[in-house]
Amino acid sequence: MIPELMTRLRFLFFRKKRNELEEELRFHLEQCIAAKSAAGLAAEEARRQALVDFGGVERAREQCEQQRPGFWMSTFAQDMRYGVRVLRKSPGFTAAAVITLALGIGANTAIFTVVNSVLLKPLSYPNAGRIVEFGFPSTLLVNYLSSVPALHAYQGQTAIFSEVAAYDFVGPGFVITGDHPEEVKGIHVTQAYFRLFGAPVILGRTFTPQEDAPNGGKVVVLSYHFWQNRFAGDHNIIGKSLSLGNEPYTIVGVIGEQFVSDPEADIWLPFQFPPVSSDLNNFFHVAGLLRPGITLERANAQLQLAAAQYHRDYPRTSPHVRFHVAPLRDSIVGEVRNSLMILLGAVSLVLLIACADVANLLLARAAVRNREFAVRCALGAGRARIVRQLLTESLLLCVTGSRFCRCPRPARHQSGRPAPHR
Repeated sequence: MIPELMTRLRFLFFRKKRNELEEELRFHLEQCIAAKSAAGLAAEEARRQALVDFGGVERAREQCEQQRPGFWMSTFAQDMRYGVRVLRKSPGFTAAAVITLALGIGANTAIFTVVNSVLLKPLSYPNAGRIVEFGFPSTLLVNYLSSVPALHAYQGQTAIFSEVAAYDFVGPGFVITGDHPEEVKGIHVTQAYFRLFGAPVILGRTFTPQEDAPNGGKVVVLSYHFWQNRFAGDHNIIGKSLSLGNEPYTIVGVIGEQFVSDPEADIWLPFQFPPVSSDLNNFFHVAGLLRPGITLERANAQLQLAAAQYHRDYPRTSPHVRFHVAPLRDSIVGEVRNSLMILLGAVSLVLLIACADVANLLLARAAVRNREFAVRCALGAGRARIVRQLLTESLLLCVTGSRFCRCPRPARHQSGRPAPHR
């Protein structure tokens, strides 16, 4: 097995030169002529019969070339060169086919890039498959905003969730005061937020339970890029003060560069919710980390029991309100999923139409090239060789059409995920 493979590789990469093959063919022809002469034939007759038996030197040389491993590579190169010449001779046909393919391929590439980024790529968080978001389902959609009493109800389900954390939208009013005023993006979070999303801490720490409680103090955690841009990567930043709205906040930690929150933030502040609250206003998000082995169905079933207790504790809530969890990606994508899938199906039909149009152009062109194919068949080209030539020309059209595609990429976070749609 190995010697045969080595022989094939030797013939593929170290093939004989054309003059060496000519010498071998000449040697075999001379041997055949000598055998005819030894049988009593005259020299001219012996040479004539030897050529007849041999089948022609040129044909024999072609047959030897076809038996050589890797012969298809050289013929493919010939087909490519011939295909380029044929396409150059018909610029109108080539332009029409290339533009049609470019439109079809470009539209599909652009939409699939978005679908892949939004729907197919896994989230960058550790244990992203077990991260869920809490919401209140209705007949039309799921409201993913929660209230403080609902948060306390979720946090009580420790048998289902190992972590439960709340976070809000980017606050527009966080302004750093001082010598260089600057508006920054900030998120209020509970102290479990960083553990749930696997945020790496490179300096200091995150919030303690005491700091997350009412009157727990004014503390702040910085993102890596904000730390680099505002404080030039000062490693002695922990314990220093940051003035937000003319109030001093103590810097307790810096999060690693690879972590980008959703929504994206420069700083994180503690929510400091009261342990007991009757405020039923929904204004923040709540995410949870399912314990290993816990399914969504089991979690939602357990939450219905918690919802019944929630209604007893807060009778002012609507009796139709129930708790629900969904994968974090579903809450981020929301109703965009259906729109993207419909759009992907539409552009797929566009690609099919483009392929049909190009196929019709090729069929019309093949009818014009009947004489060319007849001449090639008369010169010894087989059906397989002609089909391979046509496939090579089609490949050239596809490659040229794809090269003309310049598709814009979707806006991304620094984590590589597309910008979220809430």
